This record gives sequence, structure tokens and C-alpha cells, in this order.
Amino acid sequence: LPSKNAGALDAYTIAVGLFAVAALGAHGTLYLRWKTSGKIAERATALARRFMIATAVLDVVVAIASAMVNPDALHAFASRPLAWLFALVAVLGIVLAVCALSQGRDLAPFLGSCLFLAGTLLAGAAALSPMLLRSTIDPALSLDAAQAASGAHGLRVGLFWFAPGITLAIAYVVWAFRWMRGKVDANAYH
Repeated sequence: LPSKNAGALDAYTIAVGLFAVAALGAHGTLYLRWKTSGKIAERATALARRFMIATAVLDVVVAIASAMVNPDALHAFASRPLAWLFALVAVLGIVLAVCALSQGRDLAPFLGSCLFLAGTLLAGAAALSPMLLRSTIDPALSLDAAQAASGAHGLRVGLFWFAPGITLAIAYVVWAFRWMRGKVDANAYH
């Protein structure tokens, strides 16, 4: 069982790692299902269902274990409406993914997975902010956002480059999705 003295490799970190593998495995197989047809899509669908079940189970396990390892995070989560909103987005995302998958839809399960991942990450960030890395040895050794921030010059340079950088990233994603739109037919490449 997890304790307040979590380490680099213990039951808690293994559970979180397995949750990440399951959630990203579900996301990847739902993307593969959306972008392919035939036997590949069928296998991706079967695998996505397994990953989604594992994700749901491990999500509950990790939530309980997180409350045991860091009870302060649970109290912070309960008092922050934004964390609740993001958690609701995560729940709605997984519900959308499961329902749309059972209806045989293609894009909606992947979008539900996107919402689940974004909601999960943002709920955790909203609950833990401004703490970035909590020390289990001594609270004085914990790292928060103010301590991790770069100097004033570095922050100004980063802000200056953020606008063109994010613009390029968004443009690339739009281009890639337009260029690779439609389904890939596995039989066309034999």
C-alpha cells in the first residue's frame, strides 16, 4: 500500500505508471481505430476496449492511492472549483469515448479520450497548484512554481517566443490533420 514516503519505484509510482500506459494506450488505439479500416480498425477497437477498462479501474486506484500519499491534495482539490470542473471534463470525456465506441462511431471516441486526458491533467494541476514537486522527506525541500521560475530575462524571452512558437505548432497540427485526412486502407499498400 502507498505511504507518505513514496519512492522512485514503489506501489504508488507503479500504479501511476500503469495508469499512464493504459490511458495513452487507449488514446493511441482510438486514434488508430479512427484513421484505419478493416482488420486493423477491428483489432484497434478490441484493444481500445481493454485499455479503457484498465484506465477506468486504474484511475480509481490512483485517485485513492493519491489521497493516501498526499492527503493535502485531496483537501485542496475539494476546495478548488476549477479542479472540479476539469475533473468533470475528464469524466464526460471517458463517458463520451465509451458510449461513442459502443455506437460504432469513429472520431467521437478519440475526441472523448482527448477530453479525458486534458481534464485529468488539468484537474491535477488545478488541485496541486502552485506546488510542482512535493517532498516526502521535508516540506522545506518541496518545489513550487515561484522557486522553479526562471529569471526575469528568461521569462521575458520565453514570453516573446511563445506566440510564434504556439502559432507554428498549431499550424503544423492543422496541416498534418488536413494532409492525412481520411482513413488509411491497409490493403492499398500490399
